[in-house]
Amino acid sequence: MKNQVKKYVIGLVLALSAAMPGNAANLEVFKKVIDYIENCEYNNRDWGVRFGYINRKFRYTANHQTWAADPYGYRDKAEHGFMMGFRYTPYFGHCQGLVTGFDVRALFQSPDYDVYGTDCLTSEVGVYIPVMYRLTVPVYDNVSCFFQLGLGMYMGFVRNLDLLTGDDDDSINIGFGRSDQFTQPNRFQFSVPVGFGATYKNLTLEATYNAGLNNNGSWFSGKSKESLWEAGISIGF
Repeated sequence: MKNQVKKYVIGLVLALSAAMPGNAANLEVFKKVIDYIENCEYNNRDWGVRFGYINRKFRYTANHQTWAADPYGYRDKAEHGFMMGFRYTPYFGHCQGLVTGFDVRALFQSPDYDVYGTDCLTSEVGVYIPVMYRLTVPVYDNVSCFFQLGLGMYMGFVRNLDLLTGDDDDSINIGFGRSDQFTQPNRFQFSVPVGFGATYKNLTLEATYNAGLNNNGSWFSGKSKESLWEAGISIGF
């Protein structure tokens, strides 16, 4: 049944291309695309390791206005960090597959204010798990491009505030969510990741934007949702 459907789709594409201007050239192009799809080796490497860079802000909304800022409300400031993890990409059809796995994330920031009269540094470590649909388009030989979309969940393990006082720096576990002394992001972040990238043999370059879904604790009565960019490199094996 699958072969019949595939032949029908291929035949329909070829028939439509033949009716277009420059039909001979179009026919050759579509034949090459179909040949790439049939012989592409992207589905031979399901597992891989991944690492990359993270930039996290939050989208604040209040009084019909929206702006981006760090967890403490400073505009145009962000948390920076890195990620390392594994990816599993099973393909269930020509050019179609899923992307899942897990990343260990580490985020750092030097907020633009002093705590107890000294500089400080915030740090956070957690795990991110995505489940995305990936559509792959072969371009030439071992080169392909892809688009991916899905859902993601992040769970923070620890969030600290380091007081840079000198030789004996103090570290405070400030935790997650609202508290009497500190207002921090939630431990759990749910998001919609949207990304694109390119693959050459077993090397993949990708960029993904995570649009947060859940509201975080903030320093005011409005809403704040995660807004995170990541750029990574994956090596399949």
